[in-house]
Amino acid sequence: MGALSKYANAGSTGLAAARVLYATTILAYLGGIAYPRWRNYQKAERKKKEAERILKTGKQEVTAVKEDQAKANRKPGPAVNRTFFEQLKKLLKIMIPGIWCYEAGLLSL
Repeated sequence: MGALSKYANAGSTGLAAARVLYATTILAYLGGIAYPRWRNYQKAERKKKEAERILKTGKQEVTAVKEDQAKANRKPGPAVNRTFFEQLKKLLKIMIPGIWCYEAGLLSL
């Protein structure tokens, strides 16, 4: 609260800005972490219910086959392989030329 008290002396605009920043941070957290987790939970629940329905009826709908075909047609995602590490090594040599340089000192803090 000490950080907010100096804004209270300056006027209500500083305190309002701090509150907006705090609310924005919470919304960014919910949008970036909580919502994807909730969405994955919902997908898992749907798949679980579909599997239970298939076990009860013994039939599988055409939609499940279409989902499998869609998964097979997807492009592979980015890979971390030898060329990636070679490129990363070259970039690090550019970013940090030596152990006793200014950039290495900043990274050690």
